Amino acid sequence: MLGFGNVVCCEVGLGGGKVVCERRKAVKMRVGIPDEVVEEVAEVSCEEYIRGGMVVGLGGGGGRLIRALVRRLDMMMLAERLVDCTLVASSAEVEGWLREAGLPVGALAHHPTVDVAFFSADVVDDDLNFIARGVGSGGLGGDSLTSSSSRLLRDQVLGEAASDKILLVEEDQLVGVLNQEHAIPVEIASEAVTPFQVARRLKQLRSVPEGTCFEEGRICLGGPLFAPELLDRELNEIAGIVAHGLFCGFASRAIIGGEQSVFEKTDAVSSLSYSGTPLSMKELDSLLMSLPQWRRVPDRAAIQRGFKFDNPSRAFLFVENVALLAKRLGHFPEVAYAYDHVQVTMTSHPTGKLSRLDFVMAHLLNRYCDGVRGCSIA
Repeated sequence: MLGFGNVVCCEVGLGGGKVVCERRKAVKMRVGIPDEVVEEVAEVSCEEYIRGGMVVGLGGGGGRLIRALVRRLDMMMLAERLVDCTLVASSAEVEGWLREAGLPVGALAHHPTVDVAFFSADVVDDDLNFIARGVGSGGLGGDSLTSSSSRLLRDQVLGEAASDKILLVEEDQLVGVLNQEHAIPVEIASEAVTPFQVARRLKQLRSVPEGTCFEEGRICLGGPLFAPELLDRELNEIAGIVAHGLFCGFASRAIIGGEQSVFEKTDAVSSLSYSGTPLSMKELDSLLMSLPQWRRVPDRAAIQRGFKFDNPSRAFLFVENVALLAKRLGHFPEVAYAYDHVQVTMTSHPTGKLSRLDFVMAHLLNRYCDGVRGCSIA
């Protein structure tokens, strides 16, 4: 499997519109998983999630796992184990594989509802946010979008139509947090904006790590990306950006090929929603020992921590991240913001007691602070 080589990034300077270029560290070459595990990923995908009569989407830019899924679909249809299925691809490459195998290819315009869609990714974080590479043209049966439209945009269209979206990835594509080794492709309307204009606009975003830059249609992250949902939203609001390769809250699960076996992973955040049961005193004491930065609130079933930042902008960005995380967890803390200080109080308001979810959220906020320059205990 190929990796990225050295990347020269152009960063918009603060003075006089000057563009400063710096060379980034090369990303390690990927080795990939054994061929037999690739085939097992395809087998699990078909056996567990595809049934006769379904409309099945194949997204992403191809790759070993999607190619193996096409082979598996061909084998099952020849054996008449799958009948009356229609396949919709988001790229010309994958659509070509389907037609070459003689499989039934449909257009999304004729099948506006897709039962399940499978996507490939370059890199996936703990919460199944992922970066996909933007290449290719055509797809979706040829009459839903123009042949020159970006594959990233076609993936978004296919995702909107799909009732269930599943990632097919190799284990070495999993990371805890998207970081400076990863670049996000961006498709811009070149007749409306220039790359320099996009770079200047990116410099104003609150959600990107320091040192982030834009070059040749890619956002090169300057550090860990702890608020991918916020960056996703901000990129969607920039006039002139047609599509980008950062997908947040998109997939429900991932089927992962490991070194020797296949396993599944669900969204780490959504899978914690069961944890609202009140804690026993023994459980509470044990969890508090694992979070020494947090303290009990007197006369309340609550824990509290103060966060201090080296400037008010970082403090305000932290508050926005707390709100995004609270929305995803469906669990809302009390937040007090004053200049460069933020105080967060965790409790489960419906019960008036502490639950495991309070400690999960506290742990995630600690992780955010540990990865951000200028954050400390207040």
